[in-house]
Amino acid sequence: MNALPAPATGIPAGSLNPTVSDRTSRATRILQAAKQIMPFLERGRPIGASDLRPIMTHAFDGSDAEGCWVWKDAYEACEAAQVLFLRKFGPVILGRSQTPAGALAMLA
Repeated sequence: MNALPAPATGIPAGSLNPTVSDRTSRATRILQAAKQIMPFLERGRPIGASDLRPIMTHAFDGSDAEGCWVWKDAYEACEAAQVLFLRKFGPVILGRSQTPAGALAMLA
């Protein structure tokens, strides 16, 4: 079993069951990070750990080493950034492509 101490889970010590406001705050912070990741996607740039760590540290007001966030949160922020990207550019991509395969090729 890989039990982690409470700080390493990103949940404050003594609060193993996060409240609704804790989850809302976490979601808000992930969305904030996603918005900072968007420019990478808009420019077609790869996103690495060296890019994500400062973005996540800023969004969560602390580092992963301090237990403020975990890499799963960074993964979720990247997924949210992809959704934001598709909401912004999806209609244009679909409008310019002749087929669904063409739309996928534009995203590659």
